[in-house]
Amino acid sequence: MIFELNKETFLNLIQKSQSIVDKKTTSQILQNVKIEAYSGRLMITATDMEVGFRDFTDAEIEKEGCITVSARKLFEVLKEIGEGVIRFEVQRNNWIHLTCGSAEFKLVGMPDDDFPNLLEVPEEALIELKSEVLDTLAAKSVYAASSDQNKHVYRGVLFKVNADVINMVSTDGHRLARITMDNTIGIPDMEILVPRKGILEMQRMISEGSETMKFGTLQNHIVFRLGNQTTIARLIDAQFPDFEMVIPRNVEHDIRVDRMQFFDICRRVSLFSDLKTHTILLSLDNGIMQVDGSTPEYGEAHDQMSVNYEGDVIRLNFNVTYLLEMLRVFESDDIFMRFNEGGPVIFEPSVKEEYDYMALIMPMII
Repeated sequence: MIFELNKETFLNLIQKSQSIVDKKTTSQILQNVKIEAYSGRLMITATDMEVGFRDFTDAEIEKEGCITVSARKLFEVLKEIGEGVIRFEVQRNNWIHLTCGSAEFKLVGMPDDDFPNLLEVPEEALIELKSEVLDTLAAKSVYAASSDQNKHVYRGVLFKVNADVINMVSTDGHRLARITMDNTIGIPDMEILVPRKGILEMQRMISEGSETMKFGTLQNHIVFRLGNQTTIARLIDAQFPDFEMVIPRNVEHDIRVDRMQFFDICRRVSLFSDLKTHTILLSLDNGIMQVDGSTPEYGEAHDQMSVNYEGDVIRLNFNVTYLLEMLRVFESDDIFMRFNEGGPVIFEPSVKEEYDYMALIMPMII
């Protein structure tokens, strides 16, 4: 296989594969990116068996073929190499000879025989949606999904749609996020569990600025397509927890909080949160919410703000990382904290949006 391609174009293709490739796997082939050169087109494929990615571009193909190579090492080389046209040549025993200007590299390649095949997705299986809708649904929910590989169900984001309503819900067992909006865009009925990584890849694609994206489900997979790029994620085959059971229906306390002031205080105090649990303490007492952080290694921090609370002292311990991640996704200037003592705390916007949004965090028991 021999082809020539502009360095920036090649680097951009390989860079997109970096978040897909499983760097922790013991399987060498899954640490590789697949490179195919056929009919004037160069195609890049990466997968970790759960999420796959494919992109392609036009290239000067001198000799057609296919090879796999370390995604990380190729990316490192392309970042450091000078500007210009790269010549990529596969030689005997799968060695890859890569040149650009005076720079020359030889990389170890592997045949593609054991590289997993990605699902082929016809255009007619997809519908076109506004990227903004999918981005909003993802941004308001995916942060609460677990990144722990051992928490199979909690690594998924529930995508539940009927003729009237779209719901996206995520939880890691300690916090929960739910966004609900009217289904005015014609998404078909479905109830699927999408891996967190697949949602994050969709967001990365949207960040490139396109107003629309194609989307669909096929053979137990969810597919996102934007231009030449396709992300395919295997759906999680599991029962999502009955999250409605943990949401309190009637609450004793309903406190209005200035969101950015609360965020800034939490961020400052987080410098002295517990190193292992990231715990900070919120104390409510007659119009004041005080936030405290303390760690034997470095010291302590204290700050406070005015709130509409009157009553006995209430103390709530929170993982400050959960608070900061949650506060970032709200858009309203003020939010409501709603809770019963000893139970989960609900956070909701003070102003009605084009969608309904709710976040929930379980206080920590110290």
